[in-house]
Amino acid sequence: INRSSRSLMAKPTHLDLASKFALLCKDDEELKSLRIDEPPSQELAKLICEALPGATHLESLAIQFRSDDSHVKFFEALHENTSVTELRVDDCNIGATGAVALSKLLLANTTLTHLQLSGNNIGSVGGLAIADALTRNTTLTRLWIGNNRIGTDGGLALANLACTNTSLTVLRFGNNPYGDKVALAMAEALETNTTLKEIDLWDCNFSDAGCAAIAKSLQHNYTLADLDLQSNAIGSGTIQAFGELLKANMALRRLHLGIDNHEISQLLRDPARAAWAAMMVGADTKPAREIDLQS
Repeated sequence: INRSSRSLMAKPTHLDLASKFALLCKDDEELKSLRIDEPPSQELAKLICEALPGATHLESLAIQFRSDDSHVKFFEALHENTSVTELRVDDCNIGATGAVALSKLLLANTTLTHLQLSGNNIGSVGGLAIADALTRNTTLTRLWIGNNRIGTDGGLALANLACTNTSLTVLRFGNNPYGDKVALAMAEALETNTTLKEIDLWDCNFSDAGCAAIAKSLQHNYTLADLDLQSNAIGSGTIQAFGELLKANMALRRLHLGIDNHEISQLLRDPARAAWAAMMVGADTKPAREIDLQS
């Protein structure tokens, strides 16, 4: 236990250790952060679930799961906890079933503000369930839901969420093969959204036209400060659209495109226009904006 940071990282394997561990989780008021780096045994998972309702001092939880229903029971146990504000369940393969259980938690919970569930293979069903829950959740501010095979339907639900949800400030749902329908829906949402400050749309199978639409939608958005569009089909349309945007919009502080000035020149062909676009998007000309072209 690290007393200075009030955190505990563990790889418990034996039931005796598990029992002491669960008691510590429940009774040690100095323990604020709990991280389990390996999937707990069924015995430990059960003890943790029993301890969670009374662990009123815990603020941050990071846990792995086995390929059973332990994650569902864990989410159900969290219904009774009113102190945890940060939950990390990345790369746990909870699937659609786990996502649905988690969506029920989001409907009932009023303390969770930060949720990370990237790499869980939740699919379109899971994406739709999470998005639906967040239309009624007013507490969560940070959501990481990338690399989940969400698909177009789930992506559309998450994009449309930006039209109705007024609490999310960070939305990371990249590395999902959405396509341009989601790009256009996201563009429409960003025209009116006034709360999102950071969006990760890395590797979403967006075309140049889709990325350009997102750029154009930000003409009157004065909230978004960080946008990642790397590993999409960035072309001349996107570069020109961001060149125009960055002349007028000073809210966007960090832009990630994964493209260098030489590639801009190749895309635009016209040297004069290329130089102008590179100047508008280049990090060296506007250092205070910390624009990143390359990954």
